[in-house]
Amino acid sequence: MKKTFLLVILMIFSFSSLFSYQWPSNKKFLSSFFGSVKGSTVQDGIEFVGSNQAIYPLTDGEILYYQDNFQFGDLNYSGAEGNILVLKHKGEFNSFYRNFQPIDKFDFLKNIKQSEMLGVSVIGSDNFMFSVYDSVNTSYINPQQILPFLEDEKKPVISRLYLENEGKRYRISRNKQVPGGLSTLYIDAWDVVMINNKLRRFSPFSLNVFIDGFEKYNVSYSSIKEIDDNLYLHGDEDVLLDKFVSGDGLLFGGDIYFTRGRSLIEIVVKDIDGNEASKSYSVVID
Repeated sequence: MKKTFLLVILMIFSFSSLFSYQWPSNKKFLSSFFGSVKGSTVQDGIEFVGSNQAIYPLTDGEILYYQDNFQFGDLNYSGAEGNILVLKHKGEFNSFYRNFQPIDKFDFLKNIKQSEMLGVSVIGSDNFMFSVYDSVNTSYINPQQILPFLEDEKKPVISRLYLENEGKRYRISRNKQVPGGLSTLYIDAWDVVMINNKLRRFSPFSLNVFIDGFEKYNVSYSSIKEIDDNLYLHGDEDVLLDKFVSGDGLLFGGDIYFTRGRSLIEIVVKDIDGNEASKSYSVVID
């Protein structure tokens, strides 16, 4: 399923175009990735901190929309934001640039080149945010799937596993005894990336959960889609975003039914460059 979804992404953005996209701002100021949970929201793009950093288009495009202040439409789960510029590109997708200082007026339907500066970042209540929107499938796409690699060689980190049963949350340790029945797993894990000579924590790209060798849950942070007025992380499986914000910053690891006896829980976390970390936990189910 994951391979199929990634092939669709490649078809939308085309193999030749993939090599023509550029980071919209300086990678040294990356602060969070697509899918990051912030309070009661899930981030639909990548965020940059730092002031007076140049901002450029992802690639050549056409100015579709600009507004100084907005509260963004149907897929608004981030609340009120600052200004927004929307560029339309070949392949039926748009790029969004939010919370920045323009250097000039934007004329509707004007063509703009990749080399033309759009503006600069500013320090304020909201940082510069960049998103990619697939207008055919009406979903936000993880921009890192098409941007140049960060050349990250470090594995993600899996720190702790928690099991929640009937409103009580248990931290899982070796041979931990926990009640049986339907439970929710939460994982304290993150990706580690060297940014500006400092190790930074970011959200991972995929998560898999195995129980006694069988895969029970998997998700990739590929896109966010609205389905029947609800928002889902839309990748290998469609996972309601409300579940992602229920873990107080922890990664949602699925709703799993446990039966009495011993079980082995294995967690596998990957970043978008393919670096992988895994960790196993043996539990005793009462």
